[in-house]
Amino acid sequence: MTPSQRDNAALMMVLAATLGLALKGIFAKLALAAGLSVGALVTLRLVWAWPLFWAGAAVRGEGNPLGMGWREWRDCFAAGGLFLIATIADFTAIDRLGAGLSRIVLFTFPLFIVLINAAMDRQRPSGRQLVAFAVSYAGLLVVLAPGGLDADSLLWSGIGWSFLSALSYALYLVAGQRIMRRTGSARFTFAANTSSMIGVVIYAAVTLEWADLSLDWTSGGWLAAIVIVSTVVPIFLLYEGIRRLGAGRASLISLAGPAVTMVVAWAVLGETLSMVQGLGFAMVLLGVAILEGVIRLPRGIILAR
Repeated sequence: MTPSQRDNAALMMVLAATLGLALKGIFAKLALAAGLSVGALVTLRLVWAWPLFWAGAAVRGEGNPLGMGWREWRDCFAAGGLFLIATIADFTAIDRLGAGLSRIVLFTFPLFIVLINAAMDRQRPSGRQLVAFAVSYAGLLVVLAPGGLDADSLLWSGIGWSFLSALSYALYLVAGQRIMRRTGSARFTFAANTSSMIGVVIYAAVTLEWADLSLDWTSGGWLAAIVIVSTVVPIFLLYEGIRRLGAGRASLISLAGPAVTMVVAWAVLGETLSMVQGLGFAMVLLGVAILEGVIRLPRGIILAR
């Protein structure tokens, strides 16, 4: 295979992963409409995905986690707990806010990553990062403005859950990046997912009845789509695509994710944005693009990177 063909293959991997991840909210909304509760969806998604992840890891011949010390296990389990919180908050937001709007709010998680890293490293955000914050959160205000303070409590609750998901996911990624320096990616993934599995079993035992986990063909089909199309396959494709293509180009492609979600949410679920909200959505994308370095600001506008 030539270098050009390898690049094209990696590009297709990242595109396919972006599409699969973008459809998660759509599949979740359809599964909820088919009768699954948020708790059942969270539980069954992790229970179904866990053996598939480890079958894939075994095929790839990734590392044995049993050699980790107690400190590494503790940190990995804490990270897995953050991922579980992010997942519960994400599906709750989808239920209350819709697939499109919840995706827009969740897409601001890179801004939280910058703030968390700045706090942990005791460094001020750079000028470019501050511009990204201003543009993205101004865009969010525009998106959410039509309801304003008069929006119903369900909408505000959905917004709150979306922000909780974005913050928890950002904390998970920051923690994971630092833990993986000691454990390696395969060991971290195994331990963190094991933690999420234990956590979701406890969560299900406290909040659900056995009857809540029953499936018919419709709800089971949408759940399978979430697990295979929007969880397991895209994560493997994304990691492999980033390895071949590089994180920078992969980040550029991933910017298309929220737009895909919005288009499919309109076509399948009937969710719409007003023209003003569309402008706000574009501002959020622009802010994240600036943050990721996809769009570089002129030197006269900003000097610090």
